[in-house]
Amino acid sequence: EIVDGKLFNNIINSMNENYLAKVFSALDKNQVRATTVFSESYPERLKEIKEVPIVLYYKGDISLVKNRNLICIVGTRKPSTYGKEMTEWFTNKLVKAGVVTVSGLAYGVDGLVATTTIDSGGKTIAVLAGGLSSIYPPEHNNLAKEIVDTGGLLISEKPPLYKPFRNNFLERNRLMSGLSIATIIIQAGEGSGSLNTAGSAIEQNRELFIVPANLNLDQSRGSNELISKLPHTFVSSPQDILDSLNISCNTDGKGRKELDLTDDEKIIYNALYGEELNFDDLLDRTNFDPKTLNSLLTRMEISGIIKKLTNNYYSL
Repeated sequence: EIVDGKLFNNIINSMNENYLAKVFSALDKNQVRATTVFSESYPERLKEIKEVPIVLYYKGDISLVKNRNLICIVGTRKPSTYGKEMTEWFTNKLVKAGVVTVSGLAYGVDGLVATTTIDSGGKTIAVLAGGLSSIYPPEHNNLAKEIVDTGGLLISEKPPLYKPFRNNFLERNRLMSGLSIATIIIQAGEGSGSLNTAGSAIEQNRELFIVPANLNLDQSRGSNELISKLPHTFVSSPQDILDSLNISCNTDGKGRKELDLTDDEKIIYNALYGEELNFDDLLDRTNFDPKTLNSLLTRMEISGIIKKLTNNYYSL
């Protein structure tokens, strides 16, 4: 909804009429909606930050901004294999605990956060630097659509037709951290925009967590250096973050799905919760015979309850 207010009206009245016509035409054509600081749907956390955006444009489920467990996950646009694995691991485990992820739809870690969230059955918020009818990068057009189609949210402070410039990405970062209760950095090089997001999180009095990475890679130097300056931000597992934020894995259905499992499936599910185990480990944990365990794993994989990883490992 677009809610009237004196300040909003003054801003609208000061704009060029032709420009406004284009904006509202784009809103209608692209099914974009808008909320303002005067609206109940506006995210309360953003009212606490510097340079509060008066208007936010969005597509998708705006109610996600009210979720308590919003966590921003960002990092390099060119993650190493290790960086990709850490992104998938942290994202998957946090989503399973009921977290709604926040990122920027950029190449690399941002895009991987969105795809992993969707694959894990969760919902994600992508904060764009430009307008919602000009997705950047354009290669992520399909991903943006998938985010909305799976119950997620695209949001921007820029009008639909706005094409982003370099500084807009740094401006956008304060919104990602501002929406969230915490920010996680996974691999950031020196001068990375992710370090700017970390600075915004600190300024906004949000929690900051940094995943350590390879010491010999350029992609990791910025985040590793930040750990040396702020050692309390170091985390080695998703559980560290869940414990620090008092997020229980036993959520009430707002994140983790209620699954209709047989008694045998529950044994496997509980064994895998928060872990990745290979077939032999599962044999020891569950006391099933190999044939029974293999049958159960196959059935649960087909049902989408578990995932089979490389080297005969399994996870939720």
